[in-house]
Amino acid sequence: MLKLNKRSDDKMNDIEGLIIKAIKIEALNKPDEKIIIGDVIITYRQFAEMLNSKNHENIIRDFLKTAVKLFNENPVFKENILKLSSQKI
Repeated sequence: MLKLNKRSDDKMNDIEGLIIKAIKIEALNKPDEKIIIGDVIITYRQFAEMLNSKNHENIIRDFLKTAVKLFNENPVFKENILKLSSQKI
């Protein structure tokens, strides 16, 4: 496994934090809208609840891995995450 340096880890954690905040905002705005994470279909509300649980670490890790990649590679996704995460919860 590749070990990232401290600066990369901090940047990744910042991006993950923005993504998690954006998901929580979406859960407030569109609680019953369905999202697909891997082979699981859930609502934003359900996923926001999973974020507070240790029982779903694999699903959360898989989602964040994909979301961070999208954040870095897709300007529209990045803009949406930044816009959502700037809102107050």
